[in-house]
Amino acid sequence: MIKKLLIAAAAVVVGVVVLTRVTKISPMVWLGECCSSARKMVSPDLQLKQLNKEIANIDKDIKKNIGRVAGMEEEVDKFEKRLKQQLAHQSDLKADMEAMRKSLEANNTRVVFHGDKMAASDLTRKLHRYTNEYVTLRETNKIHEKVLEQKKRTLETAHDRLAKMQQERDRLILVSARLAGHIEAVKAEQMTTPVEFDDSSISRCHELANDIEARLNTAEREAKLLRKYGYSSSEAALEEANNREEVLKAAGKALQEESESVAVEKGE
Repeated sequence: MIKKLLIAAAAVVVGVVVLTRVTKISPMVWLGECCSSARKMVSPDLQLKQLNKEIANIDKDIKKNIGRVAGMEEEVDKFEKRLKQQLAHQSDLKADMEAMRKSLEANNTRVVFHGDKMAASDLTRKLHRYTNEYVTLRETNKIHEKVLEQKKRTLETAHDRLAKMQQERDRLILVSARLAGHIEAVKAEQMTTPVEFDDSSISRCHELANDIEARLNTAEREAKLLRKYGYSSSEAALEEANNREEVLKAAGKALQEESESVAVEKGE
Protein backbone atom coordinates (compact mmCIF):
# COMPACT_ATOMS: atom_id res chain seq x y z
CA MET A 1 0.00 0.00 0.00
CA ILE A 2 2.80 2.41 0.92
CA LYS A 3 4.60 1.50 -2.30
CA LYS A 4 1.54 2.44 -4.35
CA LEU A 5 1.23 5.74 -2.53
CA LEU A 6 4.88 6.52 -3.19
CA ILE A 7 4.47 5.69 -6.89
CA ALA A 8 1.37 7.93 -7.11
CA ALA A 9 3.17 10.78 -5.32
CA ALA A 10 6.18 10.42 -7.65
CA ALA A 11 3.88 10.48 -10.67
CA VAL A 12 2.25 13.68 -9.44
CA VAL A 13 5.62 15.32 -8.85
CA VAL A 14 6.87 14.32 -12.30
CA GLY A 15 3.66 15.60 -13.88
CA VAL A 16 3.96 18.94 -12.10
CA VAL A 17 7.61 19.31 -13.15
CA VAL A 18 6.80 18.51 -16.80
CA LEU A 19 3.81 20.84 -16.79
CA THR A 20 5.93 23.61 -15.26
CA ARG A 21 8.65 23.25 -17.89
CA VAL A 22 6.17 23.18 -20.77
CA THR A 23 3.95 26.05 -19.65
CA LYS A 24 6.62 28.06 -17.77
CA ILE A 25 4.11 28.52 -14.95
CA SER A 26 5.00 28.05 -11.29
CA PRO A 27 3.52 25.03 -9.46
CA MET A 28 2.12 27.40 -6.84
CA VAL A 29 0.17 29.19 -9.59
CA TRP A 30 -1.17 25.84 -10.81
CA LEU A 31 -2.09 24.90 -7.25
CA GLY A 32 -3.88 28.21 -6.70
CA GLU A 33 -5.77 27.80 -9.97
CA CYS A 34 -6.80 24.26 -9.04
CA CYS A 35 -7.99 25.40 -5.63
CA SER A 36 -9.96 28.24 -7.21
CA SER A 37 -11.58 25.86 -9.68
CA ALA A 38 -12.41 23.42 -6.87
CA ARG A 39 -14.05 26.20 -4.87
CA LYS A 40 -16.16 27.16 -7.88
CA MET A 41 -17.32 23.55 -8.20
CA VAL A 42 -18.77 23.62 -4.67
CA SER A 43 -22.45 24.56 -4.82
CA PRO A 44 -23.98 27.19 -2.49
CA ASP A 45 -26.24 24.46 -1.07
CA LEU A 46 -23.20 22.47 0.04
CA GLN A 47 -21.56 25.57 1.51
CA LEU A 48 -24.79 26.34 3.41
CA LYS A 49 -24.77 22.82 4.87
CA GLN A 50 -21.19 23.38 6.04
CA LEU A 51 -22.23 26.72 7.58
CA ASN A 52 -25.09 25.05 9.48
CA LYS A 53 -22.70 22.35 10.68
CA GLU A 54 -20.30 24.99 12.02
CA ILE A 55 -23.22 26.74 13.74
CA ALA A 56 -24.16 23.41 15.35
CA ASN A 57 -20.54 23.04 16.55
CA ILE A 58 -20.73 26.50 18.12
CA ASP A 59 -23.95 25.49 19.87
CA LYS A 60 -22.27 22.33 21.23
CA ASP A 61 -19.32 24.41 22.42
CA ILE A 62 -21.67 26.80 24.22
CA LYS A 63 -23.44 23.93 26.00
CA LYS A 64 -20.11 22.38 26.99
CA ASN A 65 -18.85 25.68 28.43
CA ILE A 66 -22.13 26.23 30.26
CA GLY A 67 -21.30 23.08 32.24
CA ARG A 68 -17.85 24.46 33.00
CA VAL A 69 -19.26 27.80 34.12
CA ALA A 70 -21.77 26.00 36.36
CA GLY A 71 -18.83 24.18 38.00
CA MET A 72 -17.00 27.49 38.42
CA GLU A 73 -20.07 29.02 40.11
CA GLU A 74 -20.26 26.09 42.54
CA GLU A 75 -16.56 26.42 43.33
CA VAL A 76 -16.86 30.17 43.94
CA ASP A 77 -19.88 29.66 46.23
CA LYS A 78 -18.08 27.02 48.31
CA PHE A 79 -14.94 29.15 48.54
CA GLU A 80 -16.97 32.17 49.61
CA LYS A 81 -18.79 30.16 52.30
CA ARG A 82 -15.49 28.84 53.69
CA LEU A 83 -14.09 32.35 53.73
CA LYS A 84 -17.14 33.64 55.61
CA GLN A 85 -16.70 30.87 58.18
CA GLN A 86 -13.01 31.73 58.56
CA LEU A 87 -13.82 35.42 58.96
CA ALA A 88 -16.40 34.57 61.61
CA HIS A 89 -13.84 32.42 63.43
CA GLN A 90 -11.34 35.27 63.18
CA SER A 91 -13.88 37.61 64.75
CA ASP A 92 -14.53 35.12 67.58
CA LEU A 93 -10.79 34.78 68.22
CA LYS A 94 -10.46 38.53 68.42
CA ALA A 95 -13.30 38.78 70.94
CA ASP A 96 -11.79 35.99 73.07
CA MET A 97 -8.37 37.63 72.95
CA GLU A 98 -9.80 40.94 74.17
CA ALA A 99 -11.64 39.17 77.00
CA MET A 100 -8.46 37.28 78.03
CA ARG A 101 -6.44 40.49 78.02
CA LYS A 102 -8.90 42.18 80.35
CA SER A 103 -8.81 39.20 82.69
CA LEU A 104 -5.00 39.07 82.77
CA GLU A 105 -4.55 42.84 83.20
CA ALA A 106 -5.83 42.51 86.80
CA ASN A 107 -2.59 40.65 87.67
CA ASN A 108 -4.45 38.02 89.72
CA THR A 109 -3.15 34.49 90.08
CA ARG A 110 -6.61 33.11 89.41
CA VAL A 111 -8.80 34.50 86.64
CA VAL A 112 -12.26 33.79 85.17
CA PHE A 113 -12.74 33.24 81.46
CA HIS A 114 -16.16 32.39 80.00
CA GLY A 115 -17.33 31.50 83.51
CA ASP A 116 -14.44 29.08 84.12
CA LYS A 117 -11.85 29.74 86.86
CA MET A 118 -8.27 28.97 85.92
CA ALA A 119 -4.72 29.94 86.72
CA ALA A 120 -3.47 33.13 85.12
CA SER A 121 -0.55 31.23 83.64
CA ASP A 122 -2.93 28.84 81.84
CA LEU A 123 -4.91 31.74 80.42
CA THR A 124 -1.68 33.40 79.34
CA ARG A 125 -0.65 30.32 77.36
CA LYS A 126 -4.12 30.15 75.89
CA LEU A 127 -3.94 33.80 74.87
CA HIS A 128 -0.57 33.14 73.24
CA ARG A 129 -2.05 30.25 71.27
CA TYR A 130 -5.11 32.29 70.24
CA THR A 131 -2.88 35.17 69.20
CA ASN A 132 -0.76 32.99 66.89
CA GLU A 133 -3.88 31.43 65.39
CA TYR A 134 -5.50 34.85 64.96
CA VAL A 135 -2.48 36.33 63.17
CA THR A 136 -2.18 33.35 60.84
CA LEU A 137 -5.91 33.28 60.12
CA ARG A 138 -6.00 37.03 59.52
CA GLU A 139 -3.24 36.87 56.90
CA THR A 140 -4.79 33.78 55.32
CA ASN A 141 -8.19 35.47 55.06
CA LYS A 142 -6.62 38.51 53.40
CA ILE A 143 -5.13 36.24 50.74
CA HIS A 144 -8.38 34.33 50.31
CA GLU A 145 -10.33 37.56 49.90
CA LYS A 146 -8.09 38.49 46.99
CA VAL A 147 -8.42 34.99 45.56
CA LEU A 148 -12.22 35.23 45.84
CA GLU A 149 -12.22 38.56 43.98
CA GLN A 150 -10.12 37.00 41.21
CA LYS A 151 -12.42 33.97 40.99
CA LYS A 152 -15.47 36.24 40.72
CA ARG A 153 -13.81 38.28 37.96
CA THR A 154 -12.95 35.09 36.08
CA LEU A 155 -16.53 33.86 36.47
CA GLU A 156 -17.91 37.18 35.21
CA THR A 157 -15.57 37.04 32.20
CA ALA A 158 -16.80 33.52 31.45
CA HIS A 159 -20.43 34.69 31.57
CA ASP A 160 -19.62 37.59 29.22
CA ARG A 161 -17.90 35.19 26.82
CA LEU A 162 -20.89 32.84 26.86
CA ALA A 163 -23.29 35.73 26.19
CA LYS A 164 -21.19 36.93 23.24
CA MET A 165 -20.96 33.43 21.78
CA GLN A 166 -24.73 33.04 22.10
CA GLN A 167 -25.29 36.36 20.32
CA GLU A 168 -22.93 35.34 17.52
CA ARG A 169 -24.68 31.97 17.19
CA ASP A 170 -28.10 33.65 16.95
CA ARG A 171 -26.75 36.12 14.39
CA LEU A 172 -25.30 33.29 12.32
CA ILE A 173 -28.61 31.41 12.44
CA LEU A 174 -30.32 34.47 10.95
CA VAL A 175 -27.60 34.74 8.29
CA SER A 176 -28.10 31.06 7.43
CA ALA A 177 -31.86 31.55 7.09
CA ARG A 178 -31.33 34.61 4.86
CA LEU A 179 -28.86 32.72 2.66
CA ALA A 180 -31.28 29.78 2.36
CA GLY A 181 -33.97 32.16 1.12
CA HIS A 182 -31.51 33.76 -1.30
CA ILE A 183 -30.53 30.34 -2.68
CA GLU A 184 -34.20 29.45 -3.26
CA ALA A 185 -34.76 32.79 -5.01
CA VAL A 186 -31.78 32.18 -7.30
CA LYS A 187 -33.08 28.68 -8.07
CA ALA A 188 -36.47 30.12 -9.00
CA GLU A 189 -34.76 32.69 -11.22
CA GLN A 190 -32.70 29.98 -12.90
CA MET A 191 -35.85 27.95 -13.57
CA THR A 192 -37.42 30.84 -15.53
CA THR A 193 -34.27 31.85 -17.38
CA PRO A 194 -34.14 28.94 -19.94
CA VAL A 195 -37.66 29.81 -21.24
CA GLU A 196 -37.11 31.68 -24.53
CA PHE A 197 -39.55 33.03 -27.12
CA ASP A 198 -39.03 33.75 -30.83
CA ASP A 199 -39.91 37.42 -31.23
CA SER A 200 -39.96 37.01 -35.03
CA SER A 201 -42.91 34.60 -34.71
CA ILE A 202 -44.80 37.18 -32.67
CA SER A 203 -44.06 39.83 -35.30
CA ARG A 204 -45.26 37.56 -38.10
CA CYS A 205 -48.46 36.83 -36.18
CA HIS A 206 -49.15 40.54 -35.74
CA GLU A 207 -48.42 41.15 -39.42
CA LEU A 208 -50.75 38.34 -40.52
CA ALA A 209 -53.51 39.58 -38.22
CA ASN A 210 -53.19 43.10 -39.65
CA ASP A 211 -53.31 41.71 -43.21
CA ILE A 212 -56.48 39.72 -42.43
CA GLU A 213 -58.11 42.74 -40.87
CA ALA A 214 -57.23 44.91 -43.90
CA ARG A 215 -58.69 42.36 -46.33
CA LEU A 216 -61.91 42.09 -44.32
CA ASN A 217 -62.24 45.88 -44.21
CA THR A 218 -61.71 46.03 -47.98
CA ALA A 219 -64.30 43.33 -48.63
CA GLU A 220 -66.77 45.11 -46.37
CA ARG A 221 -66.25 48.42 -48.15
CA GLU A 222 -66.57 46.71 -51.54
CA ALA A 223 -69.90 45.13 -50.55
CA LYS A 224 -71.25 48.48 -49.38
CA LEU A 225 -70.22 50.15 -52.63
CA LEU A 226 -71.84 47.36 -54.71
CA ARG A 227 -75.12 47.83 -52.92
CA LYS A 228 -74.79 51.58 -53.22
CA TYR A 229 -74.34 51.50 -56.99
CA GLY A 230 -76.82 48.68 -57.74
CA TYR A 231 -74.35 45.91 -58.48
CA SER A 232 -75.18 42.38 -57.49
CA SER A 233 -74.50 40.90 -54.26
CA SER A 234 -76.40 38.12 -52.67
CA GLU A 235 -78.83 40.49 -50.96
CA ALA A 236 -79.03 42.90 -53.93
CA ALA A 237 -79.68 40.00 -56.35
CA LEU A 238 -82.55 38.76 -54.23
CA GLU A 239 -84.08 42.23 -54.08
CA GLU A 240 -83.69 42.62 -57.85
CA ALA A 241 -85.39 39.23 -58.45
CA ASN A 242 -88.34 40.28 -56.31
CA ASN A 243 -88.70 43.57 -58.24
CA ARG A 244 -88.55 41.74 -61.57
CA GLU A 245 -91.37 39.42 -60.54
CA GLU A 246 -93.57 42.30 -59.48
CA VAL A 247 -92.90 44.13 -62.78
CA LEU A 248 -93.78 41.01 -64.79
CA LYS A 249 -97.01 40.57 -62.86
CA ALA A 250 -97.98 44.20 -63.42
CA ALA A 251 -97.13 43.95 -67.12
CA GLY A 252 -99.14 40.71 -67.52
CA LYS A 253 -102.11 42.20 -65.76
CA ALA A 254 -102.01 45.29 -67.95
CA LEU A 255 -101.78 43.20 -71.14
CA GLN A 256 -104.66 41.00 -70.01
CA GLU A 257 -106.87 43.99 -69.32
CA GLU A 258 -106.02 45.36 -72.75
CA SER A 259 -106.90 42.03 -74.42
CA GLU A 260 -110.21 41.87 -72.67
CA SER A 261 -110.98 45.45 -73.69
CA VAL A 262 -110.22 44.67 -77.38
CA ALA A 263 -112.41 41.56 -77.26
CA VAL A 264 -115.31 43.50 -75.85
CA GLU A 265 -115.01 46.12 -78.54
CA LYS A 266 -115.04 43.47 -81.32
CA GLY A 267 -118.11 41.83 -79.87
CA GLU A 268 -120.05 44.98 -79.99
